[in-house]
Amino acid sequence: MSRVRRTRGQALTSNVRQLILNLVVTVSAVLFFLFVASDPNPQGTWLREGGVLEDAQALLFFLAAVGFFMAARRSDHLKQGQLWRYLPITAWILLMLVFFGEEISWGQRIFGLETPTTGVLSTNTQNEINLHNLPFLRRLKVHFVNYLLITVGLTLPLLTLLHPLKRAVRFFAIPISSLIFVPIFVGTFFMHDYRVYSFEEFGYSPREYSETMMALAFALFAWHGADNRDSLFLIPPRPGRSPAANLPD
Repeated sequence: MSRVRRTRGQALTSNVRQLILNLVVTVSAVLFFLFVASDPNPQGTWLREGGVLEDAQALLFFLAAVGFFMAARRSDHLKQGQLWRYLPITAWILLMLVFFGEEISWGQRIFGLETPTTGVLSTNTQNEINLHNLPFLRRLKVHFVNYLLITVGLTLPLLTLLHPLKRAVRFFAIPISSLIFVPIFVGTFFMHDYRVYSFEEFGYSPREYSETMMALAFALFAWHGADNRDSLFLIPPRPGRSPAANLPD
C-alpha cells in the first residue's frame, strides 16, 4: 500500500511540474503574440502565408498524426478490445493528416501545381488548392477550430474527472488530453479568437501564430499519449512499473 501511495505521489508531483511548465510556456506565448499582433510591420517573415510559421504548422500536424499512430500501435488497451475501438484514435490520425494536407495545399507548392481557374477552387482567396481558404468556409473554419480547442483541451479533460465518464472513455477508447495541457489549449483558443483576420490586407495575420500554437498543442497531446502507454484512455500505470507498461486497473 505504501508503494502504491508513493507511486501515485510521484506521478502527481510530475504532473504538477508539467502543468506549471505548460502554464509558463503558454503565458509567454500569449504575451509574445500580443506583442507581435500590436504592430504588423515586422511580421512579414513570420506570419505571411507560406512563411516560417506555416511550414512549422505543417510539420507539427504531421508529427501529431505520427504520435497518435504510435500511441495506437503501443496500446495494450486497444489490443485487448475489439477492432471498432481503433475508430476514435484513427479519426484523430486522419484529422491531423487533413490539417497537414491543408497547410501544404495538398502538395501544390511541392509539385508546382496550378490552381484551377474554374470551379469552386478558383474562388480560393489565396489562389491555392485547399479548402480552408474558400470564402464560404473561412468563418466556419474559425468556429470549428475554436470549439475543437475548448472541447479537446478543457471540457473533456474536466468532465472525465467524473468516474462514470472516465469509464465510458475507457470502454469506447476515446483519446483524452492530459490536464497538464489545459494552459496551452486555452491560451491557443484565446489567440485564435483574437483579431483572427487582422492585418490580412498586408498579406499576413496573427492567425498564423495561433495556428502554429494549435499544431504544437495537438503534437504534445499525441506524443504524450505515445510516450505514456494508454494514458490517452485514462488508464493509470500499474504501481511499480514504468509508464510504458500501463495496463487497465
